[in-house]
Amino acid sequence: MSPEKKKYFYGRRKGRKISSTNSKLVNDFCHKFYLKEEQIFKLKYHEYKKNILEIGFGDGENLISNALNNLDSFYVGIEVYEAGVAKVLELIKKNNLENIFLIQGDAKAILEKNTTIKFFDEVIIFFPDPWPKRRHKKRRLLSNNFLYSLKMILKDKSVLKIKTDWDDYAQQIENDLNQIFSNTKKHINKKTDLFTKYEKTAIEEKRNIIYFEAY
Repeated sequence: MSPEKKKYFYGRRKGRKISSTNSKLVNDFCHKFYLKEEQIFKLKYHEYKKNILEIGFGDGENLISNALNNLDSFYVGIEVYEAGVAKVLELIKKNNLENIFLIQGDAKAILEKNTTIKFFDEVIIFFPDPWPKRRHKKRRLLSNNFLYSLKMILKDKSVLKIKTDWDDYAQQIENDLNQIFSNTKKHINKKTDLFTKYEKTAIEEKRNIIYFEAY
């Protein structure tokens, strides 16, 4: 009898449930580190060198590492799943960080409402769900329209950073970036200071990591 073929699912159907401890953490700290959607472009943090947005931060490995190593920069993280938000709140508390604010919600719905205020010096999107099946591709985060919205919230001479390990998604992203941004750089398997669990998985499964920088 042949072994059962492993079934892969790309993209979560729903968020993981959080523990009662993390639920209390969210309730206790949401007033200090949460932003309402409409507040994102009303922030005025002149004491910080840069304003940086990370979309879909997951468990927060990259977001927390950047915030710890760049205390002179201000970070906003948007994540749709409460489990990820709870994990990052736990790490914010553990590391006594003051330079992060979080929004739980759909980044598309939040950011496409405002394309007039250039607030961010950098936008980071690492390993968005690839939705590889043809019928699911419309669910992909990085559509042409959304990339245009990201360009509109970036200050002049600022950068959009994207990573994916899914080849046809990378091709779609590259085509759209070339239409929208004046300068796009593409790197394959570029060494970085931090390897998140997604990067480690891609390396173990011998998939290329495609990294874009768009200006």
